[in-house]
Amino acid sequence: MGLDPAGDLTAGLGPMEDLRIGLDPVGDLTVGPGPTEDLRIGLDPVGDLTVGPGPTEDLRIGLDPVGDLTVGPGPAEDLRIGLDPVGDLRIGLDPVGDLTVGLGPTEDLRIGLDPVADLTVGLGLTEDLRMGLGPSRDLTVGLDHMEDLRMGVDSVGI
Repeated sequence: MGLDPAGDLTAGLGPMEDLRIGLDPVGDLTVGPGPTEDLRIGLDPVGDLTVGPGPTEDLRIGLDPVGDLTVGPGPAEDLRIGLDPVGDLRIGLDPVGDLTVGLGPTEDLRIGLDPVADLTVGLGLTEDLRMGLGPSRDLTVGLDHMEDLRMGVDSVGI
């Protein structure tokens, strides 16, 4: 580990370390091989964190106009995590307290507990895939309330 002629931190094998960490001409943090590192981490014109190749990083992490966390390419990030009422990606809780992930005000994918406390993953209020305990307390994985695939201990202890 040392410094290259431009003052970048270098790490790697031999006298010419291949990995360099430094700053590009606009002050972005750069990581990559050689004197012109390919990966840059910096800020775009609106102050979003940017990650990507070249002076115009493609991946931005910031806030949209309503304060949701945004992740995606370009100034108008496509993936949002928050409470945007216009159909952006949400992570939240449905009326029965299940963790929900999906699009729009009524997220489609829910992870929660069904009436018998099995872990459920699926669509709508009645998730289709359940992972829980069957009548014999075996671990069950399958569809509907009577899971079809069971993994557990049989009568001889196997």
